[in-house]
Amino acid sequence: ISVLQIELNQSERIGILFSGISLSVSAMSAVLLILIKQREAVVAARLKYLEQTEEFLDTWVAFEKSGMNSVERSTSKPVSSPRAIMENLRREGKITDDDLRVLRQALEARNDIVHRRAPHSVPFIKRLTEEVASLTSRLML
Repeated sequence: ISVLQIELNQSERIGILFSGISLSVSAMSAVLLILIKQREAVVAARLKYLEQTEEFLDTWVAFEKSGMNSVERSTSKPVSSPRAIMENLRREGKITDDDLRVLRQALEARNDIVHRRAPHSVPFIKRLTEEVASLTSRLML
């Protein structure tokens, strides 16, 4: 290398060349590992979201069935819409105004999930799942 005024023989030049190549490969490997870890984190978060929404939707279906059965037993009229189920349960005193607010929020989240609107956070969906499951259990008593 003439810039440094140092004369290198053939094997020394090859050694420096391979050192540079090794350094480049190491840097690219580090970047690749970082990208893989980021991808894994994104996939894990998506999987957690999907698992929680599946549990929420299963819980919502159980609520609708239980609510529908409860309303039909007391009114002898078939009801099919979730809003009609909720309003009838409230009118019959089987749920409170606070319960009705939670159910409306859960219905909105259910519609967002089913119709692929803006996703909700996993903790929010988990909370709704627990609250709807609790309401469903009370209806089954």
